[in-house]
Formats: sequence, C-alpha cells, structure tokens
Amino acid sequence: AGFLLVGGVKALVKNSLAVVSHAGEVMPLKIKAEGKTFEVSAFFDSGNTVEEERSGLPVIFLSPKTFEKIALKINPVKAGKVYFTTAAGYVKRDVYRTEYVVAGNRGREKHAVFACLDGFSKNMRSDAIIGRKII
Repeated sequence: AGFLLVGGVKALVKNSLAVVSHAGEVMPLKIKAEGKTFEVSAFFDSGNTVEEERSGLPVIFLSPKTFEKIALKINPVKAGKVYFTTAAGYVKRDVYRTEYVVAGNRGREKHAVFACLDGFSKNMRSDAIIGRKII
C-alpha cells in the first residue's frame, strides 16, 4: 500500500509540474471536428477551468477569426451552452462538439468542446485559449 501511495504522489507531482511548466506557453493544437482536422496555435491559461455543464468537457476558446475559418469548412454541431465570468462581466456562449483535440507535439487525444470568444487581444500570439484539462 505504501508503494501505491508513493507512486500516486509521484504521478500527481509529475502531472502538476507538467501543467505548471506549460502555463503561459503557446503551443500547437489539433482540433478534429466533423471529420476534418484543424491546426491552430493555443495559449495555455492555467486559470481556464471552464467546462460545459452537462458533459463536464473542457472548453477551448477560439478567436472570432479562427472560429469563422473552422465554421466555413464544417457545419459545427452545437453541444450545449457555457456560462462564465470574465473581467468584462458575465458571459454565455454556445459550445460545439469536437471528435478530439491534441495539445502540444506529444499530447494525447482528449475530448473537449469549443466556443467563440470575443475580446482576443490584437497582441495575442494565438488562435485559441486552452486550460489544464486539455494538456
């Protein structure tokens, strides 16, 4: 039992360090939706814990330009709504289904939903914002 506890603690520390080491980083993100794969750049925001209520899936926020680019190539399937608060106030957005997403060059396939988010800074070097459940 002691080995399992130590092993579990080692895994927890290793995963926590991996998340911390990516905070603020811009990385590649593959989004597969409706049979097509899109590659975008994603900013890792360790404070982004927004999830779709019913499924609990993490939300990827896309810039309006990136969302439009994807929506022109597929017919996004609505998966629900998400409600959250930003510095600008209370926000409600529709979220759309993905088949899977992969963050970074060696990431694993994860399930997530995506939404369009206004207010991306012109200085931002990414097309999307992801949180810790995507890493």
